[in-house]
Amino acid sequence: MSLLKQFFVAFDSCISNSVVSHRDSVFKHHSLFCFMPFSCRLRRLMQRRFGRVGTILIVALLLLITLDIWGYWERSQLSESLLNGNITWLLTDCVSEAASVECSPDNKRLSHNLPTSAVSVPRQADQFNTEQFVTNQKLFGRLPSPSEPSLFSSPDAVFLVQVHNRFENLRALIESLSRVRGIEKALLIFSTDFFSGEFVSLIHAISFSRATYIYFPHNNQVFPDLFPGRDPRDCEANVSVQQAQRVGCLNANWYDRFKHYRDSRYSQVKHHWLWKLAFMFERLHAVRHYDGYVIFLEEDHYVVEDILHMKKLVETIWKPNEAKGMIAFGSYATQQNYKDPQVAFGPWISSRDNMGMGISRSMWNRMKPCLASFCTFDDYNWDWTLQHIGANCMLPRLEAMQLLKQTRVYHLGQCDGLHHTAANCSVRLLAQKITQTLQGPDAAYLFPSKLKVTELHKSGLRGRPNGGWSDLRDRALCMSIATGVWQPDIVEYAPHLTQHSAL
Repeated sequence: MSLLKQFFVAFDSCISNSVVSHRDSVFKHHSLFCFMPFSCRLRRLMQRRFGRVGTILIVALLLLITLDIWGYWERSQLSESLLNGNITWLLTDCVSEAASVECSPDNKRLSHNLPTSAVSVPRQADQFNTEQFVTNQKLFGRLPSPSEPSLFSSPDAVFLVQVHNRFENLRALIESLSRVRGIEKALLIFSTDFFSGEFVSLIHAISFSRATYIYFPHNNQVFPDLFPGRDPRDCEANVSVQQAQRVGCLNANWYDRFKHYRDSRYSQVKHHWLWKLAFMFERLHAVRHYDGYVIFLEEDHYVVEDILHMKKLVETIWKPNEAKGMIAFGSYATQQNYKDPQVAFGPWISSRDNMGMGISRSMWNRMKPCLASFCTFDDYNWDWTLQHIGANCMLPRLEAMQLLKQTRVYHLGQCDGLHHTAANCSVRLLAQKITQTLQGPDAAYLFPSKLKVTELHKSGLRGRPNGGWSDLRDRALCMSIATGVWQPDIVEYAPHLTQHSAL
């Protein structure tokens, strides 16, 4: 008999035998409700007022409320633990470093806090991606989840942020997002390839919007000495082909158009970029009913407070379900001019349109037939590759709508970017400078009522590929992500991925 059923049987027994003395009731019926005199008086009053069925329903409601409060307390304890840099690890007794897993011999669940350094990264990644926990739903509304897939609800806007490990930049981005008007109706998705307690703490500290995080599992942190990390048997990136073949390193025959070999630091970014699109549009329950533009950001971006207002305006010009192109909410123009709000159309160009991109589900579906070309183009940059398939595979060609000299996304990556760093550079000071500018004279020109439409030049760019993407394993992993099926070259050359990672 279930615990709940026993509860109701005991309660009903207590009601039916209310004439029995208090002491007899305790020992005869073992009822929780008859051990104190006032409880029996209360029970009789409730029975006269509401009847037996009504009384049982009221008690059931009180029980559900109690269980809900208890669940909320447990979640708050988890959040507090996360904010202290720990993970409450209740689901497994296994701890590990990277891909190696070591389990305690007694095979019992752990019920105490473990430092994140001791938590199995692959298992934690799988938990993130399987449970898809969304924060702050009590404040801002519930969304579909793996446990409630049939729930029909949707955020008003979605931001998807690609994160590595530049947490000072991420703090600045989150601070800018907190000032966005309408952010309380949005969902923030943080896709990371580097698991740490600091990252989890930052996300759980967000109180102004719903947020969730997903974990790119095929990364250098999990596999530092195996593909997609750098296998010790791999060729050095800049070794000559002749020397590589003489030494017989693992990928000696997989050199790029410049006769260089893969660099795992760079190839990871392209893999992660494609994976987060595929995961969000194909597997993330919280956005399954969302059909607007998803705003793509990176950890070193900084947004303007009216970006969601601008999103609504551009959606009246290019409806998301029409898949006409992508929105460039960011502009690299040296001088911004918010006085004259206008948008322009033209071919999608990497160096101009890759910051703060707005991509709809319909646009993703239009991209999917060209993912084989995306995965085989010899360029480790996702944006140059997107430009290539936009001009050579997608018909009609990929177009962009750009906010001319009125960016809603700024770039703070000058201090510690992937390709360059600047001395004596402060992310905090850069963010403060942007904030002061936007709160100065330009503040009067934010939240425009309409946009003027113009056109950019029609000719696109056909830049040559930058290389770095000729390794069969990179191409096979990319195609595995694109198709959702492990490719034969992965099974042959990187079987550990199929054992420890889920696509």
